[in-house]
Amino acid sequence: MQTCDNRPAPAGASACGILYVATGAASRAEAVISARSIKTTWPQIPIAIKTDGPVDQSCFDQIDLISDCPDNLAKVRRLAETPFERTLFLDSDTYCLHPMPELFDILDRFDLAAAHEAGRFATRWEAGTEVFVRNLEIPECFPEYNTGVIAFRRDAEVFRMFVRWERLCEEARRAQIADAKDQPSFRHAIYESGLRVAALPPEYNFRLVCSGFARGPIKLIHGR
Repeated sequence: MQTCDNRPAPAGASACGILYVATGAASRAEAVISARSIKTTWPQIPIAIKTDGPVDQSCFDQIDLISDCPDNLAKVRRLAETPFERTLFLDSDTYCLHPMPELFDILDRFDLAAAHEAGRFATRWEAGTEVFVRNLEIPECFPEYNTGVIAFRRDAEVFRMFVRWERLCEEARRAQIADAKDQPSFRHAIYESGLRVAALPPEYNFRLVCSGFARGPIKLIHGR
């Protein structure tokens, strides 16, 4: 039996850590590969995972068993359950090339940090045409953030934003033109909040599915 401990981490090294949320066999297998890359390049950082099945226990310092159905709302529901004071959430399809302790340091000044979505906006299909998912209540110059790499502090306002994000995701799924993506709702929740959000450069979330560039060493690759 894999056990878990949901208490906040004490002050010190374990106050910072990496969190995965992986449901379904494919996502669990990806998370193991990603966590191994962390253990190889950044071995001192604790790693926790919330998952619905068995994983390689040597890759994780804490394993929490959850019962969420395999969908992208699992991470939205579970982020606030992080065991760390400062968390770097990673999607399972990420691969670490270099340590990134500065992502915790930036939380001295900001509540949350994420990279701009490389594709600018999420898309969906309407009447056979792929269109951007836009929200007319939000200025188009306000970016959509990629939700595969998020650094955040343990903070009541951050967690309230996560609750609002989940509700907006559920509303989007019930809409006349249903949308199962989580990033448009994340953009909406961030825009409504008063959070201080830092924009990460591509080196910390280098996407493989879109054109992009990096000025310095790539710290994290994101994509299959």
